[in-house]
Amino acid sequence: MSLALAAAVSYDSVLISVSLLSTALIFKLLFDENVKRISYKHLAAFGIIAFILLSIKIVYITLLIPLVFIPKEKYEGKITKLIKYFGIILVIASVLFIINKIPLMNLQRNYTEDHSAEQLQYVITNPISYIKIWLKTMLINRNFYISGIIGTFGILDTYIPTIYLVIYTICGLAIALTDFSVCQVKFNWKYKLISIFGSIATIFSIFLALYIFWTWLEQGVGAEIITGVQGRYFISIIPLAMIILSNSVLEKNKTIKSVMKIVLDNSYLVPIIMLCVTSVTIFLRFWC
Repeated sequence: MSLALAAAVSYDSVLISVSLLSTALIFKLLFDENVKRISYKHLAAFGIIAFILLSIKIVYITLLIPLVFIPKEKYEGKITKLIKYFGIILVIASVLFIINKIPLMNLQRNYTEDHSAEQLQYVITNPISYIKIWLKTMLINRNFYISGIIGTFGILDTYIPTIYLVIYTICGLAIALTDFSVCQVKFNWKYKLISIFGSIATIFSIFLALYIFWTWLEQGVGAEIITGVQGRYFISIIPLAMIILSNSVLEKNKTIKSVMKIVLDNSYLVPIIMLCVTSVTIFLRFWC
């Protein structure tokens, strides 16, 4: 799906790339022993990343939550002063940007045509009902979302055969579990907790944004289902969510460890085979 988006005129390819880069940089600052201090380059990089996330889809700003776990020792020196002096300005700018995005606070909107404010008001006054709607939507459309993460092409009408989706999902999880298990870096419960919180916060924000700004167009205010959410929206969250698979239990068993080594050594076969299946699927759909 990422390759398909990169080949199309879509900002999702930029969003996915920036999100993966952000996660990689955070992990580097957390676990790379060669990085002793956060430099101006790091601050500039995260500033640009935050700007891109806020500009494209504001809900993905939650992917920067793991930054709070960076050891305070790496903020010493001039960097601390820089953060102290410009931190307030950054917070104010972010708040103003968010306020401008919220229809309830944007007085320039024409509420006779745009019912986003009414939809937001419904969520605020009926939080429990909305949570039920959110959970119901995820349960009903779970297969559609999983399919969209791996590949739903065309105008969302071309699907990879189900058997390959199932196999690819299982293999993907097995590879991720193996990779995190044999990785030298171990994520403790704090990292796993922030991973769960960050992932849920992002997913919740995605559904909330689509419910406020899109669902009322199709279903009306206070709809019982959230529409407009696609599986590709969750691709950016995968690296952060996969942290929960990290463990040291599987490595202790020699047999399992040897099997995991075989899995990793041959893991490249999985995306290659899936790419072939994808190409054939698209070819048959559009040319046959």
